[in-house]
Amino acid sequence: MALPPLILLLVEDLLVGARPLWPTAPLLGVTVAVQYFIGSEVLLMLALTLMPVAALLAARRAQFVRARAAQLLPAGLMSLGVAAVLLAYGLHDQFSSDYRMDTPIFQASAYVSALGNLVRPIPRLFFSGGARRGGLSPAENGSYIGWPLILTLLIIMVMLRKNLMVVVAGLVAVVAVICELDPRVAVSGSDRIALSPLTWVQHFVPLTANILPARFASVFFLAAALILAYGLATAISLLTTNRWQGWAGITMIAVALASLLPGPPARLRPVPAVPAFFTDGTMQRVIPAGSTVMVAPMATIANSDAEYWQSSTGMWFRQLGGYMLNNRGDGQPSLAPRQDALVNLFAGDATHIGTEPVSGSLLIRARRELDDSGATFFLMGPSSKTAVVQRQIAVQLLGRSPDFADAGVSVWRLPRHCTSVTAGVGRLCPP
Repeated sequence: MALPPLILLLVEDLLVGARPLWPTAPLLGVTVAVQYFIGSEVLLMLALTLMPVAALLAARRAQFVRARAAQLLPAGLMSLGVAAVLLAYGLHDQFSSDYRMDTPIFQASAYVSALGNLVRPIPRLFFSGGARRGGLSPAENGSYIGWPLILTLLIIMVMLRKNLMVVVAGLVAVVAVICELDPRVAVSGSDRIALSPLTWVQHFVPLTANILPARFASVFFLAAALILAYGLATAISLLTTNRWQGWAGITMIAVALASLLPGPPARLRPVPAVPAFFTDGTMQRVIPAGSTVMVAPMATIANSDAEYWQSSTGMWFRQLGGYMLNNRGDGQPSLAPRQDALVNLFAGDATHIGTEPVSGSLLIRARRELDDSGATFFLMGPSSKTAVVQRQIAVQLLGRSPDFADAGVSVWRLPRHCTSVTAGVGRLCPP
């Protein structure tokens, strides 16, 4: 979330700066492109917010727009051109048949905040009092505003009701909260009408289908920050004429911000020790740089040990698996690796392994996935849960003992096939 404020500053400089064409316009294009690659969802939310705001401000400042049109048009075109050039390759891949997602990645209705979450603090806050609340996961629970901040924003908006920017920011904050809550009104029977503008936009603009309602909290806090900034500037200016009112305003804003102070960090599990194989140079002697390796236990959304091993080698090798977003080959999104059979057998969280027999058909599928993946090595690392059983399955799958074994790590060399493309795996081999 570091770039959206920077994008807003660049947009402001583009609109009112003395030299919008250089360097502001190309910098805005670069920043937009970088934000798209970091998180297109945030960029789309920002765009959906800025477009109606810009239209409203332009309507109220028509004379200013006419006076600046000659400068704004080429600057805006330059920003769009720079962003388009930088995004062209990524967008081409994203919407190609190999990677395009034909359905939303997440069910948006599962990421809607509840009205009570706006005023009920989450446990991660310093003044939460240890309160617990259900609903969204901690990673998606950003909808808390709290009574101190709500009252402070309302007071500032009443006091500065003649300030156009404060009024517009207030409207943005209200609409953002509506998008978070996604309220519905029953009309007849089970039919309900959505009141959230986001729901209507997603219905008509498929590109926005992956925006999760609860994440509009980020838009709310951008608008709230603007309102607080105007309020603080006003309070500071009052110190020279009415010290009591000035300090009262500063104190009120300080209390509102203090209510959002983070608490102690959550406890994380210890980082597992990296096997010496990856750090003492042994791996570099066994596996050539840039090789594609099938690492077990396999990296998935629930297990990142293999990725940690990979990073400790300076990304010496590529690996199958990881916490990723991919097209499964049929347009359906998935956060798991494409190799279903290998994940079933070798995922780090595959606790069912050893409790039920491995079928021959599953082994055949796993072997085909391995052949078609382009992997030239199979590496079995240590695991506290399933290492022994998974090693036995690896021997059964590959038909022989490992070519190298040392300190809990086993390595098999694999022939490179890449002879078929299956619907469930997709095009994985290098061209």
